[in-house]
Amino acid sequence: MDSEDEARLLRTKGGIPIQLLLSDMELRLYEDKERILVRKCLEDSTKKQVLSEDLFVLRLRRFFSTIKGFHQGKLDLSGRHNERYISVKQRFLKFYRDVQQLEHAAVPYHYPLRDEKNRVIIRNRQPVYIQDIAIDPPQLLEDFRKRWHIDERYNLSTLFRETADVWNYVFVKRREPKLQKLCLVDLPTELLLVIVENADKDDLRRLGVTCRVLNQVCFTLVFESYTLRLSYNDKVLTDPGYATMPPAQRQSLYASLTTDSTTRFHRDVQYLLSRNDILCRIHKLTLKNELFSLGHNPPSFYEPIDHAVKTLLRRTLNIRELVLHPWFITPSLFDGTSIVNLKRVVIQKSSSNIDRHLESEWAPCVSVQELSLTIGHITDLDSWGVIKHLPNLRSLSICGRDFWWSISRDATLPLRALHPHFAFSVNPWRTLEHFYLSAICSGEVARLVQWITLVQTSSPFPLRLTHLKISIGNGIFEEDLILLLDQLRQSGDLMQNIVLDGLHEAEPGLLDLIATTFPNLTSLTLLYRESPPQKRSRPANWPYPSWEYAQHLAQFRKLRFFGWNFRVSMESPTPYALHFFENGYPEFEGKRQEIPQDVHMFEDAEFTVARLMGVNCTSLEVVALLEGPDAYPSVYAKETENNRSTFVRMEWEQGREIVTKETSITNTARYTQFALH
Repeated sequence: MDSEDEARLLRTKGGIPIQLLLSDMELRLYEDKERILVRKCLEDSTKKQVLSEDLFVLRLRRFFSTIKGFHQGKLDLSGRHNERYISVKQRFLKFYRDVQQLEHAAVPYHYPLRDEKNRVIIRNRQPVYIQDIAIDPPQLLEDFRKRWHIDERYNLSTLFRETADVWNYVFVKRREPKLQKLCLVDLPTELLLVIVENADKDDLRRLGVTCRVLNQVCFTLVFESYTLRLSYNDKVLTDPGYATMPPAQRQSLYASLTTDSTTRFHRDVQYLLSRNDILCRIHKLTLKNELFSLGHNPPSFYEPIDHAVKTLLRRTLNIRELVLHPWFITPSLFDGTSIVNLKRVVIQKSSSNIDRHLESEWAPCVSVQELSLTIGHITDLDSWGVIKHLPNLRSLSICGRDFWWSISRDATLPLRALHPHFAFSVNPWRTLEHFYLSAICSGEVARLVQWITLVQTSSPFPLRLTHLKISIGNGIFEEDLILLLDQLRQSGDLMQNIVLDGLHEAEPGLLDLIATTFPNLTSLTLLYRESPPQKRSRPANWPYPSWEYAQHLAQFRKLRFFGWNFRVSMESPTPYALHFFENGYPEFEGKRQEIPQDVHMFEDAEFTVARLMGVNCTSLEVVALLEGPDAYPSVYAKETENNRSTFVRMEWEQGREIVTKETSITNTARYTQFALH
């Protein structure tokens, strides 16, 4: 076998090469077959002996195929480099000399062939003999097997024959190797960036240490996203004695864990501060607090930690995104964000005491344009206070919980938005363009309307919303939706994209209301819930037939995308048989023509619905029939040929990409060009 296989055997001590499961790429020959064998062995631990034999056969086959592949010009993803060829060639020459030594010591012998009952097989009144090879002395064979890791069940005749074939192909016929002229580093920089952007971080680290060029390309992406953790040793808490530990001892253990955690955190921060080459490459900084699962610490515990983060933020001038998951936000931390050029802040299940300092004069973070809030507990509602210090928000995403189908009424949005003091001081609606609301109770929609009304009553201003998405687990009531659309009427000419997930009522008149309120709408997605207990969107039976909704869809003049979860059957009948009957069953070539089946009698029902929508709304370019968050949608796109338009079903991946683009409104690249003040 080659040197790479021998190194792997030494690392695994002859066991199962688990590292094969870490990647699905076939970097060397037969690695895909090896991967299948390893997975089967892990499923059934009794196959280890069989696995060892099978893996050896593949390793020896790869050894022979690799040396031949260099001369055939067809090898594997590891490449046909000169250094690799020299290594494989030298190893094969040593292997060939050892095999020649075995052949000189080989002694042929015969033994009778036996059946499954160990009886000698007789043919034509003569026993059947099989020829085999023995090595004299036997120690020579033992040394050979041990040196090259060859299984004792591997037939020597086969080994001699395969070795001779490779020798004749490569050395006797004197074929020249076809070495690789272009390597990965010879590709254009644009292609290298595409490769490394789709690679895993561990793969990037391994790729970056191969040469100087790849190091410069990979090093930037390896540290583009960096995570700092307040972690602890969970083995201490999973110890059986922890459950029976006295409260005082448990409290002492918890204090020790938190002390060790903060010490490691400060050490990691100091390491980053000493590496300017890493700091200048960080674009996304994530702060994770695993101590939250052990209990809540007082704000004084987080003050020195957030102060260290503030110092770090002042040095990371290229940071664009800050993720807190979960974290306790202190004024010291958020005061540090006003210095850097942040574009996006993600706050997930984090609490804060910022709300108590709303009157303090902080330097606002004017560069942040996108904020994402995830509320998982009543204590997380204090994190809303950060909105006051983000005066130029363009995108606001609010999520009640990660698993929105299991939401309860005691984990909703902060009702303090109805308080005049909060509403006047925390007002993102002046600059907001994208608004995403999900995983809250349906009653919060009415309170959202009251919040907008309060801030507009105090100081009227035009709304700038262009994208609106509301996704509520227990559904949106019609009266709340009408109030919200009426309140957003001011941004009617600017609104481009609306997603309403969870409609309880789906009257065709809803399309009229949306069309008159937002005449320049280009994308509309409606998801209907058949019953109040339904928490997830899936294909539903809408109250009216599709042609009634299509008639009302005609009022949209600029609509390009329409998505809904209208349930349709696989096939729909056509009026072809009725036309055949009305024509009196005409005869063809003297015989009565039979009614044709399949092609003319039925057609794709989804295509029928898409065509129906396109006929009524002439500006429509894409119609999507949505089947749920985990299923592939049926997407139909308009194609025009010879002044005739029709809808063609798109490939699944391409259709899903379009639906994701139209229903996700938090992409900052799609912001309209408003001046920020």
